[in-house]
Amino acid sequence: MSVVTQIQIRRGTAAQWTSANPVLSAGELGFETDTGLLKGGNGSTAWNSLPYVGAGDITGVTAGTGLSGGGSSGAVTLSIDTSTTVDLTTAQTLSNKTMSGSSNTFSSIGNSSLTNSSITINGTAVSLGGSVTIEASSFVPSFMLGGM
Repeated sequence: MSVVTQIQIRRGTAAQWTSANPVLSAGELGFETDTGLLKGGNGSTAWNSLPYVGAGDITGVTAGTGLSGGGSSGAVTLSIDTSTTVDLTTAQTLSNKTMSGSSNTFSSIGNSSLTNSSITINGTAVSLGGSVTIEASSFVPSFMLGGM
């Protein structure tokens, strides 16, 4: 005949555990039924001071370059410092930045917004967004034939 053994762990909601704040016996487990988290007792530490089993603790968040905020307890917030970083939703003036045209697309930039609003083709200034007709006689083709 087989014997079925049932092991039951002490349980309650997070609010119930926090309110009662019991000391669990050494090796005794306490389960929060609403959060699914588990704590293990040591025989001397009250519930509210016990760490959760398998849940690491973050001891601090430090703001790096371009960020502000952080902290070591409670709700921690990091904010973007738009004076040193680019914000996707705020109009900003960028200076001393290099952007590669091969990996970036620039669109809807008015000619008046550009410092150099024209380019020169064969001695003729052409405004950006404009066009120019170049006569074929303007070009003198040159050929170099290899030989003996």
